[in-house]
Order: sequence, then structure tokens, then C-alpha cells
Amino acid sequence: MRSIEPGISRFRVRANARPGMTKARTGKTHMAKAATAAGIAQGQCLCGKVSFEIDVPARWAWHDHSPASRRAHGAAYATYVGSWRKRFRVTRGKAEIARFEDKATKTVRSFCARCGTQLVSSCA
Repeated sequence: MRSIEPGISRFRVRANARPGMTKARTGKTHMAKAATAAGIAQGQCLCGKVSFEIDVPARWAWHDHSPASRRAHGAAYATYVGSWRKRFRVTRGKAEIARFEDKATKTVRSFCARCGTQLVSSCA
């Protein structure tokens, strides 16, 4: 177990815990299966040039209270929603999406090229 932030012991997570992962009785880790879609959730960037949608239920949702997230968003926390790639669709403005690939962390972040709204983060 590790603390999310030094000095705050009431918030604790397992160091190897990942959303959507389950452990069977055999001790092996398995990825959770997608539930049948019950609806559609829609979103867009701040300027409205990029729109997207996901089938719900989402895979996971998480409020990130980390110092890095607070600095990046200028708020007490940021909310992230996970979705299976096949359930995520860009419905408008695909050409307006800029990507940044961080080779050190093997992650890709996508932003609206016009207003800078962070849209998608994924593993490279």
C-alpha cells in the first residue's frame, strides 16, 4: 500500500491496483468484460469544434486529487472517465485533434488544437 500524497494517510490505494482489473480465485489478474451498452454519453471541447461520445456504462470513473492534477486543471480535482476504445467515437472535428506522445511514460494525450481542451489520454 502507498499513500497518494505524502502526509495524507486516509487516502490509500494498492500500488498495483488498476481500474477494471479483477482477481479470480486462482490469483490471476483478468480484465473486466464490457457490459451491454445502455445508452450514450456525449461531450465536447470548450470551443465546440470537437465532439465525442461513448457508450455507457463507462468502464470506470475516477476523481484525481493529486497535486499534478490540481496544478494542471486549476481545481481541487479532475474527473476522468474510462471507456473501451471500441465504445469511444469522435463525432465532429477529428481534424482539429492534436496529439502529444510522451515516449518516457509511453502515453498519448489528445487535445483540441483550437482551444487546448484535453480530450483523451491513452497508453501508446
